[in-house]
Amino acid sequence: MRGGQSLLHSVGLLFSLTCLLNAGWIVAWHYFQIPLTMLLMILLLLSLIYIRSLIGTQHLSSRERLLVRLPFSVYFGWITVATIANATVLLVSLDWHRFGLSEQLWTVIILIVGTLIGAAAAIRFQDVPYVLVLIWAYVGILVRHVSKHGLAGRYPAVMITASLCIALLAAVAAGLFFRSGERK
Repeated sequence: MRGGQSLLHSVGLLFSLTCLLNAGWIVAWHYFQIPLTMLLMILLLLSLIYIRSLIGTQHLSSRERLLVRLPFSVYFGWITVATIANATVLLVSLDWHRFGLSEQLWTVIILIVGTLIGAAAAIRFQDVPYVLVLIWAYVGILVRHVSKHGLAGRYPAVMITASLCIALLAAVAAGLFFRSGERK
């Protein structure tokens, strides 16, 4: 990186921390320590936000964008999705009753909140690969809901919301992509 070895060293140390947090999460999950998994996931997400911020301050070559920025963008995207999923698991484990809302309505709310968080992060970091990961996750949710081997269309509000969220995230990705082309 043109920013020097100190950035590479900082990112390397933080990446090591994310590996330890990920390993700790797996152990905590294996032993059903759901509150601990949430704490570890939040720390992991915060570490990746910081790493992504550090990388974003540097002028990167094409090779560095491919070999450094892209992997961390994908990692950050998946951990964003995983953090939202982990929060949902935590609430279920605490026997939380969703403010009396139906599961379908609560799922719609989570999808919308996740989309807004993802869109904001993608715009903040000007990160197309990050938002593509969220689209991938939302497509997976939609496929599960429409598949005859999945939920077979039983929750139309979730399917419609997932479709709209995918469209919004795709619009964000397209806007970022075309905007980045204008800056070159």
